[in-house]
Amino acid sequence: MLPPASAEPNPAPVTKKRIGQLPTSAVPLAALATNAARAWAASELPALLWLAKADFTALAASFAQNRDAAEAAGDQRSPQARRLQELDQQLDKNLRYVKAYLAEEHEQDQGRAYFP
Repeated sequence: MLPPASAEPNPAPVTKKRIGQLPTSAVPLAALATNAARAWAASELPALLWLAKADFTALAASFAQNRDAAEAAGDQRSPQARRLQELDQQLDKNLRYVKAYLAEEHEQDQGRAYFP
């Protein structure tokens, strides 16, 4: 007796969605680094070849402190940063026109770059 024929000869493989193990935002990452430094300093685990326990603790504290400073300065920076983003978008949008004008003006000298 033959098995019944299926509608699909080779079903599509099931893909698994992978989630990163580290947080992607700065607040949870700073908390994780601080907790990891505290736990590593309290444990009997040895230091790494490239990083001592005290150095990691200092780096975690520095990251948390700089994150707090950046968050405090963010309110003052946001209008300027927004304006720079708008200017970048405007430049990206109109850059092709500038390149076309330069190409028209310098048609005879095709080997030389006038706009890197």
